[in-house]
Parts: sequence; C-alpha cells; structure tokens
Amino acid sequence: MELKQLKYFVEVAKREHISEAALELNVAQSAISRHMHNLEVELGTSLFYHSGRNIFLTTEGKQLLKQAQSILEQVDHTLSQFQTQVQQKQSVFTIGYANGSIGQILPQVLQTIETELALSLVPTLLDEETT
Repeated sequence: MELKQLKYFVEVAKREHISEAALELNVAQSAISRHMHNLEVELGTSLFYHSGRNIFLTTEGKQLLKQAQSILEQVDHTLSQFQTQVQQKQSVFTIGYANGSIGQILPQVLQTIETELALSLVPTLLDEETT
C-alpha cells in the first residue's frame, strides 16, 4: 500500500466519482482506476460498489476511509513538524564574543536584532584561545 493510493482513494471516496477525483488530482482517470483496483487486490476486498456513473463505499471502504484519513493527517503533521524544525534551524545564529564590555551591551543589541529580523541569536562566550 502506498501513500499515493491512499490519497487517491480518499479523493475518490469524497467525490464518489473517479473522473472527478482524477480532475481534482490532475491524474489520468485510468491511473486512478488502476490504483484503486490494485488497492482492492492488495487488501483482498472490494472498497466500492458502482451505481450508474457514481461509486459508493462498501463497509470495508468506509473502514479504510477512516484509517486512510488518519494516516494522511499524521503524514501531513509529521511533514509540518520537520519543515518547522528546518526553518527554525535555518534562523538560529550563534555569535561568539570575548569577555569584556561587549558582554554588557550584547543582550540588548541581540534582542533588538532578533525582534527586527525574526530570527534567533545565541551569544556564546569564547575563551582567549578560541578567539
């Protein structure tokens, strides 16, 4: 089972129509039909029944829909968390300074910079060898 199949399945289930789902997903109708067939074969059950041009979920299809939506939400949440972490890491700067008078004014300067530029600055006191 692939995430792509679950995304396609959820869209077909919401629209109750393969061609409408295909238009929304910008994917060929035959590709969606093939993925739905492969998903049914893999699960060993029918997920849809047909009535005219529309399709409806079977009991098993309704069960899969709940689980697929939960899985896709979890994937979206996980991606969002990692994207946020990457953005936060990209906006953290470490500034080294030597002991002395700069240490007294540095906090106010860094706070002003952080506020203006929406980034995080981490002051680090360096020893004489590192400086």
